[in-house]
Amino acid sequence: MLKMTGRAAACCALFVLAACGGGGGGGGVEPNTAPAPLTSKADALREFAVALNGSQLPSQFLQVLRPSSAAAAAAKSGGWQVSRGWHGPVGAPVMAKERSSGQCDGGGQYDFEDGVTTHVYRYFGSREASAFRIGRPTRCSVPQDQFDDFSSFHVYDGRHEDGETGTLPDDSAFVYVRGGEAGGYFSFSYQEHNNGKLSYASNNRYRGDVEVRSPPEGGFDIRSVMSYREDETDGYEAAVDLGEAGRPLQILLGESGLVFNGTYAYRSEDCAGGRLTISTPEPIVTNENGTATGGRIRLDSGGASASLLLKPDGSGTLQLPGGESLPVSGAELEQLEQNPC
Repeated sequence: MLKMTGRAAACCALFVLAACGGGGGGGGVEPNTAPAPLTSKADALREFAVALNGSQLPSQFLQVLRPSSAAAAAAKSGGWQVSRGWHGPVGAPVMAKERSSGQCDGGGQYDFEDGVTTHVYRYFGSREASAFRIGRPTRCSVPQDQFDDFSSFHVYDGRHEDGETGTLPDDSAFVYVRGGEAGGYFSFSYQEHNNGKLSYASNNRYRGDVEVRSPPEGGFDIRSVMSYREDETDGYEAAVDLGEAGRPLQILLGESGLVFNGTYAYRSEDCAGGRLTISTPEPIVTNENGTATGGRIRLDSGGASASLLLKPDGSGTLQLPGGESLPVSGAELEQLEQNPC
């Protein structure tokens, strides 16, 4: 069976890359833009597993910058904005900008600018009054766990921006986050220290933006064009690009189910990756346990296409580029969920 639980269910599953990547960092690896192989059962299932276990990246970015946002339903743990506080929502008559700066608890500097402005949600073609926050941290270190000789920190560096409309007259709402700028990434790192020395670090970098619309009837519509890089002190590296200029990757949860549309490219230490386009000819539906019980997902890469039909019993049917249809057991899908590569 293929389950979409936890964070994968909340922003639902495109690119978690949990076993095949994840995150973003300061390493040298770049996404593989060559076609990904889809011609064999093993290759096709691996790519479907990466996609379905996967795009946490837009929701992860939301989680880092907007952990309290209703649109970031997956966000359960705090980012630095929890400790700094949010000055929203829109509706307050304050139009002037406010600015604050100072020392971070674990070292480094923070600098925030808050206000209200008319923001263009370009992926939705909408202009809305929005409360915003712009952050320009410089190696801003926020202590996490501290005991005995062990300590851990979140470290932020680079420009980021986020904002929201609050509830609009039609009962919809918009949220956006943006990281980095033309010359560099916004970085978010997790570090562990033993006896005052760095023992482990996971370095994640983001550049691009995520826009979310929450429609009146519920669900969400996430659209994103972003680059994500990760490296860890143990040598692991991963890189993912979502969407293309002017053509965001979309993750839509509506009354009929979950829909993916868009192009992505990736590579990690464990997966060769490639450039693929994902679509859902039939929206994905799940039961109360989060198990996918219906829907059809399609992947296109280099002129070849494969599709995976999900069935009520947790199994599936895989159609390869040559037209061959193969059964996929629930156990096979579950194994791929645990380790796509």
